[in-house]
Amino acid sequence: MSTGFWQKMRRDERGTFILLMALSLLGIFGFAALSIDIGHVYQQKRDMQSATDAAALAGVGLLTNSSPDKAAIIQAAQTIALSNGVSLAEITAATAYDGAIEVGTWDTNNTPPFTANTSPSSTWNAVRVPAKRNVGLIFGKLTILGGGFAAMSPVVHTVAVRSYPNQAYDVVPFMLTTNYASNPFGTQLQFTKNEYKDTGNFGKASFPGTTGDFGTQMQNGCNCTLSISNIISGVAGNSDVSGGLNNALGRNVVVPIVNELPANHGDVMIVGFAVIHIDAVDGNGNWTVTFTLVDAGVGIGTGGPPSGTPFAFDRLLVE
Repeated sequence: MSTGFWQKMRRDERGTFILLMALSLLGIFGFAALSIDIGHVYQQKRDMQSATDAAALAGVGLLTNSSPDKAAIIQAAQTIALSNGVSLAEITAATAYDGAIEVGTWDTNNTPPFTANTSPSSTWNAVRVPAKRNVGLIFGKLTILGGGFAAMSPVVHTVAVRSYPNQAYDVVPFMLTTNYASNPFGTQLQFTKNEYKDTGNFGKASFPGTTGDFGTQMQNGCNCTLSISNIISGVAGNSDVSGGLNNALGRNVVVPIVNELPANHGDVMIVGFAVIHIDAVDGNGNWTVTFTLVDAGVGIGTGGPPSGTPFAFDRLLVE
């Protein structure tokens, strides 16, 4: 073959190589551009999810053992959603989840487990907050690999529930009975020594496996985790009760709930937990403690006292 033929072949190979290189670079830059766009979309989705999480928890915080106000619950959730960057238009755009903040019931035995606007309102235990955002693409609409996509529309939703805690941390060793703890949140009550003077312990408790005297544990908590159905003991003696209660004055504390106070060193079973604010402690020998039942979640997981009475609540994200 002539020299000219081989020169022509080499020129053709160089041209093919340049074309293949150009196509490869186009593909590489296309994938890189799309990865930037997709990363931006996922970041926007995570931001929405964080906002709906906070909003659902805020709304469900208003579901108490008093009559719930649906409008107030929705407004609280909406306010938090908006303050975290989700617009009202983005909530209403989430038509897959009815395009609205909803109050209802969460029951894992149902499919789907969330049902909005259940009746009666006493069955409400959950709030759902959805959102859908139109996220414009920077490179996707310019690339062949992007198929000319101008935008993507991620959808999120969050369901938060209130449930009874089956465990609580740093409980203080002062028992209350169910007749106190079953009152609506915000109720101010008084517990007086004379009401239970025949029992000999006046509400003082001892938790198995813990250290520290009554006054110290009233100030710092028990540094322990207690569960419903745990057995605790009554503690006799009155000399240090008012001092221990004063150690918790002005604070929220978690207390165990029992059906009846035991006599002296008798054992009793925990049937629930309550969060109380110690408002005042009066007297020494014949002392009286004034406290308010606080709407606050304690513990982990789901469960509840056998009576079904809501002494305290958890706030949990379930979906």
